[in-house]
Amino acid sequence: MGKSGYYVDSCIYINLWQNETGNPLFPFWKSAQAFLKRCEEEGNLTYYSGYVLKEIEHVLGNEIFIEKREIFLKNQNMIRLFATDEELALGRKLEAQLEYSISFFDIMHMILAKRADAILVTRDRKLIIAAIHYGAETKKPEQCLD
Repeated sequence: MGKSGYYVDSCIYINLWQNETGNPLFPFWKSAQAFLKRCEEEGNLTYYSGYVLKEIEHVLGNEIFIEKREIFLKNQNMIRLFATDEELALGRKLEAQLEYSISFFDIMHMILAKRADAILVTRDRKLIIAAIHYGAETKKPEQCLD
């Protein structure tokens, strides 16, 4: 693996929980499921943040979110990261430099992933491009299965 683990963007959990297809040959939800299953089986560190939780809650709604958040609370290999004041300031600075083309939450995902020396797992094209410029390694779930 090389890195210390994976910082998984909310879109990956949403792919799984909403059975999103995307690619007819290998649906997004199947890719997300295989990736998360492998992480659990291999005991890989998987990072998340309050930004991930907020995005999931926004998309799924409060009732379903309460049920689904158990995955984060029960798995000892899932580690919650909290942004420092310096990281928050950097996030706002990058947000302006990127001319608000990606969300502040996405910017924080790449900052936290880089700090954790983790691979940022996402499907968000704009976030992938920004992360590459920022120096954070990114992969889609299926790329982590190779």
